[in-house]
Amino acid sequence: MKSYLTRQAIAFLIEFSEFFPFGVATKSNLSIVPVSTYFNEEYPSSADVIKHLELALKESLKLNRFVSVAICSDVLISHPVTNERMDALEIRYQNNKGEKLNIYIPYRKEVKSIQLLDEYEEEGTLNL
Repeated sequence: MKSYLTRQAIAFLIEFSEFFPFGVATKSNLSIVPVSTYFNEEYPSSADVIKHLELALKESLKLNRFVSVAICSDVLISHPVTNERMDALEIRYQNNKGEKLNIYIPYRKEVKSIQLLDEYEEEGTLNL
């Protein structure tokens, strides 16, 4: 799931230099399903997109459609070691047992590429 989200986010960053948050879910057979939302706004805020993704994923977990879900966002972090402000991919993960994890993958934009830096994990904040 993490590699799927990372590859997709990198593709968006290379092509568009940014992206709206997006989600994925894993079925019991371990196939990955992209999850998106639409609510009649051409340029919604990232916060609204996340809110709608969380609602859709919460309902799907409750109905046992998926065994795990995640939302990927482009965020600005203070690196925990260097305290440097930098861009990062944030992957917020939760499974159907309630286990949660946030993964942060700092990155630097290069000419036509993205350089991924050392990732780190924090306590999960996805509350589905």
